[in-house]
Amino acid sequence: MKDNNSDSPQISVVIPVLNEEKFIHDCIASVIRQDVPFAFETIIVDNGCTDDTIAIAKKFPVKIVTEAQKGLSFARQAGLNAAQAPILVNIDADTRLTDNWLEKVHEYFRKH
Repeated sequence: MKDNNSDSPQISVVIPVLNEEKFIHDCIASVIRQDVPFAFETIIVDNGCTDDTIAIAKKFPVKIVTEAQKGLSFARQAGLNAAQAPILVNIDADTRLTDNWLEKVHEYFRKH
């Protein structure tokens, strides 16, 4: 189930970006192809992009938020503020998730 699921998301995946047009497509694709039995959301935090990063991100079912104050910690905080799920994961734009990564994260938090 993906971002457009009507169920409340169980995991929020936050991806801060600053001019990541070379990486963002494959990163988001690896997140949204997760085949899990729960809803999750993907949040892209625009931290001042001047390239096509956001245009590429808009082609996917993601939430895009803007953080004007430069810096990774500010971008991650903006993602946290926008998140609706009880579990928050931060990844970078050059990250590629394995097929069952979100399932493993969810299972870990369920057990602990």
